[in-house]
Amino acid sequence: MGSNRGVKRSLGAGILGATFVCLATALAFGQTTTWKGGSGNWSDSTKWTSGVPNASTSASIDAGNSVVSAVILNISGAQVLNLTIDSDDSLGFANNTSLTVNGTSITNNGAISLNSGGNLTELIVGGSKVTLSGTGTLTMGNNSANLITGSAGTNTLTNQETIQGAGNIGNNQMTLVNSGTINANAGAGQNVLYIQTSGGTTNTGDARGNKRLHPSSVREYLHEYWRDH
Repeated sequence: MGSNRGVKRSLGAGILGATFVCLATALAFGQTTTWKGGSGNWSDSTKWTSGVPNASTSASIDAGNSVVSAVILNISGAQVLNLTIDSDDSLGFANNTSLTVNGTSITNNGAISLNSGGNLTELIVGGSKVTLSGTGTLTMGNNSANLITGSAGTNTLTNQETIQGAGNIGNNQMTLVNSGTINANAGAGQNVLYIQTSGGTTNTGDARGNKRLHPSSVREYLHEYWRDH
């Protein structure tokens, strides 16, 4: 009888341990909450399958749903682990809002837009290394208060797609590696797109238009000079 109890205790402990390991693994990789389709505000928990995203939750807009989804980021201080946007969907930052990406990836096959009306409107690189990739475009509206920046100066954004418009990439608190396209195309007489990094800028892609470089971005300038001469 005693030995049977011992076996049961061992089995119970083993099951409990396995459950703990599975739970810890799930928490480490994070959960994903998916936008259910259609237009709406980021803060509306009823539009997400597992509630509004947070720092340990990845967000998907909208995981292949046939309904076109136009999501408006309507709050400041929003958090997400990783972000994925489908080709027929979009995420627009309203004026005076911010989203921090704490994981490693923004996969944008649709459209992301920063739409400052004069207040700071920010996409914040919260992870130490975040890659922006996909077939979509990130557009910074014609306002100097549109920012792509880091939560720390050593955080690195690797851009592999198209960033266009006006504002500031870096805001003196980010490292930039560009192998995609950065296009300051707000137009003649419009706001400049500044590239102002604290940890340097490495450009092997295409950077064009009415932009101004911070001294720490001299490597990008030299790359363009030798490419164009």
